[in-house]
This record gives sequence, C-alpha cells and structure tokens, in this order.
Amino acid sequence: MAMFKKKRRMSDGDSEVRPSHTSLPEYAPFQPYNSPGLHISEYKPRELLNFAVKAFYSRKDSDLSFQQRQSRTKFVVIFDNRKKEYGKPFEDKQLAGFQRDMYLFIKHLDNFLFFGCLRRHIELEVAMDTVSAKDPATGKKWESHTSLFIKNAKHFIRIQLNLGRNDRLYDLQTLMGNLVHEVVHAWYMYFSCTCEYCNKDSLNTTGHPSDHHGPLFLMLHRLIVTEIRRWDAVLKTFLADDCPDDEVSRSAKNAFDDFVTNLDVDEKNKYNRLNLEDALKDKALRKNEFADDLSEYQDNKEQQEKYENVRIRRANMMGGNRIHE
Repeated sequence: MAMFKKKRRMSDGDSEVRPSHTSLPEYAPFQPYNSPGLHISEYKPRELLNFAVKAFYSRKDSDLSFQQRQSRTKFVVIFDNRKKEYGKPFEDKQLAGFQRDMYLFIKHLDNFLFFGCLRRHIELEVAMDTVSAKDPATGKKWESHTSLFIKNAKHFIRIQLNLGRNDRLYDLQTLMGNLVHEVVHAWYMYFSCTCEYCNKDSLNTTGHPSDHHGPLFLMLHRLIVTEIRRWDAVLKTFLADDCPDDEVSRSAKNAFDDFVTNLDVDEKNKYNRLNLEDALKDKALRKNEFADDLSEYQDNKEQQEKYENVRIRRANMMGGNRIHE
C-alpha cells in the first residue's frame, strides 16, 4: 500500500530531496472544525499523534464537543450495565448482544478520541476464537489483531477481536483493553504516510511494519488509557496491570523490544537507527505543547463570538440526565 508523495526540496537549504506531506486540518470542538476529513496514508506519524491528542488531552468538559460528551456517557453506561454479563459461560443466543456491545464501544471510542472519522474505514469481526494470527516473538495466538485489506477497490482496516475461548467470555475490561489497543493501531495504520522516508524511520515512530508497537503507538495508547480512567469510577483501574501508574503498556513495549532485538542485521540496516530515548522524550506531552488549540481562533472576533455562544449553549445543556443508547 505504499503511496509515495510528490517530492520537494527542504526549505532549510538541505539539498536532500524529500517527500512532501499533507498538512492536517485545523481542529476545534465546534462546527465546522470538529469533523475533519482525513485521507489514507497522507500524514507524518508524529503529526498524527499530535493531532489525535487535540481531541481530548487536558480538555475541560466545556471544551469537548457535544458528540464527545455524549459518546463518553454512553460508553460508561453500557460498560457499567453490561460488565456483569462477561467473564462467564454464555448461550449462543446471547452472542449477537455481545457483538453489538463491541460495535457500540468502537463507535463511542471513535467519536471521543478520533473525531468520528475512523470507524467508517473499519470492519470489526467479533466472535469466539476468531483470531488465528500469532505473536512472532512467542508463537502464541493473539486475542485481537488489526490488518489492512482491500474490498471493492477501497482500503479498509479489519479489527478481529476474540470474545473468549472454550465457550467462556473474557471479562469486559480485558476486552476493552484489547479493543483500545487495536483502535490505536488502526489510527496509525490507516492514516500514516507510507513513503520511503517515513518507512525508514518507522522504528522510531509507529514500529516495524510487522510489529506496529513503536514509540508513537506507546505514547498515544498511554494517553488514551489515562483519559478513559477519568471517565468514571468503574474505569478507574482500566488496564492497571498492563499500564501501572504512568507507565506505557508493558505488553506492547515488550513486544516492540523483542521484535527489534530479533531483527537480523540486514533488516535493521533498512531503517534509521533506533533512538528510543529521543522518541519518548516528550512522552509526558506537557500542557504547553498541547495547550488549548482554540487560541488560534481567539484573534478572530467573529470566531470567538461563535465559540462563546457554543459554550453558553453547552453549559445550559450540561447537568441533565445521561443519554442512553
């Protein structure tokens, strides 16, 4: 799926010819900026990280879109109401209900975290023992898997999710952990540039094309886990075993380390030297780096008035009953 961009010379005087990359659109939590249109394989991976966190990082409720707050509420309600049905044997007639839960969860995650622009490119396969792919490092079957495929001449992301094994469902928090993991893969896999220069630096960004657990995956996944823990007391310990305190995912980090360690010399030489310290140096994503991006609109009086009107309407709407699916 390599899509090479038109090349240009760098503006800093560097004589090396490099590909140009599409700029990401502006974002703000109101129309017309809260529904950006993104295109497959167009953007630098690090810019995709920076863009994604604009949707939720360090935002007060008043600076979230109505769709985000609505989806967060629905996610929590479904999780709280349905969690007792998981982690035990089930009857075949219940399977459709569990599948519907997963479709709703991915819808609400997309609306809150990814501007609602990801799920239209996703086909979700949810079943018992549905994943056949194996971890190349351990040989064990994965419980979830994300891959790119073509259907009717269009590219899609396929997310496969095991509901459980041996006629017993996994608990809901485990399934949500797997689903969040795969949605982060889907974000980078579908929208990241695949030009020769981005591919060459993939060990420092999204990870080797056969692994996808690179530093930028670890960073975005960690930020999303932290955000979900804030949504409700029932999610306060979300993925606490895999991501204790402020740590990145231990399982994903181990997968990345094992994969890189086992690369042969010829394969390693295809990529830029791994510099994990530099790649993760901004893992805290300080507030001044991702401050309220609405500031760029404040100089425009008309835009500012529009934003203030939206804030007033939101304030009047907040505090009501939860919205149920």
